[in-house]
Amino acid sequence: MYYTIGIAGHINHGKTSLTKALTNIDTDRLKVEKERNISIELGYAQFSLYGIEASIIDVPGHEKFIKKMIAGVAGIDLVILVVAADEGVMPQTREHIEILTLLGIVNGLIVVTKIDRVEPEFLNMVVEDINKVVKGSIFEEVETLFVDNIRKTGIDELKLSLHEKLIEIPQRISNGALRLPIDQVFTIHGHGVVVRGTIYEGVVNKGDTLIVLPQQCSVKAKEVQIHNCSKDKASAGQRVAINIGGALKQRKIKRGDVIVTSTNFTLSTMVDVSLNSVNHLQYPVKQRTPHPFLLWNNRILGIHCILRS
Repeated sequence: MYYTIGIAGHINHGKTSLTKALTNIDTDRLKVEKERNISIELGYAQFSLYGIEASIIDVPGHEKFIKKMIAGVAGIDLVILVVAADEGVMPQTREHIEILTLLGIVNGLIVVTKIDRVEPEFLNMVVEDINKVVKGSIFEEVETLFVDNIRKTGIDELKLSLHEKLIEIPQRISNGALRLPIDQVFTIHGHGVVVRGTIYEGVVNKGDTLIVLPQQCSVKAKEVQIHNCSKDKASAGQRVAINIGGALKQRKIKRGDVIVTSTNFTLSTMVDVSLNSVNHLQYPVKQRTPHPFLLWNNRILGIHCILRS
């Protein structure tokens, strides 16, 4: 059983330290992240949980990195919304709730961190505030847990709750053609281009011929890795890195491109949109106003469009 868990929430609310408390892995790997004590890139950690193999994705909380946050949570099976007890609901808490709701993610938990920093009476006020904000969202009726990431208070209870939730979630489909949206691209000296992502459907085998869309270029899977371990194959639900060989250069592959194994996937330059606006818009949505939107895994999150009646 393979699942992907996302951890979202406001900056400095303890997402990365919660990931470390669960997995013993520090997902802040960049020097600038450690110096500034904030997550800039998506962080990943392997997570074994009572027979279930999962990947945890720690997404940036700062508003400047919201596109990276969307790239991280688009392929998850369950999300943990993190709220710090000493600050409560903050701007990116609200923004992440709206994004997760638009993505259609239905499985989640709320975790209140830094509980050692407040008195019980204040903690009750924080919970009341959270309950008001999550009303009408995917988090309205989910369980709320309380943890201290440093002392690991409440971590065992969180693991049990995660296990109970995950075993009820259907496995992703491993039959049929591979579909792997790319959320990271980089090069390794002596090896070439490496792409990363969560497999939505199908299986990728070492040596497979793959197609990169929308470029429609063929590449070969020279090596397949799951959390830095070489494998012969990876299946739906697993977080995978693929060292690809072919004529396609790194600069021609970008986050949001898709790797497939079938020519049955078609490209289109048109899309029908049913627009749902979120709360707290800075500017009103008016007729013929240009608006950028992001398209990820067939869900429009917000290319350049003009609204017409």
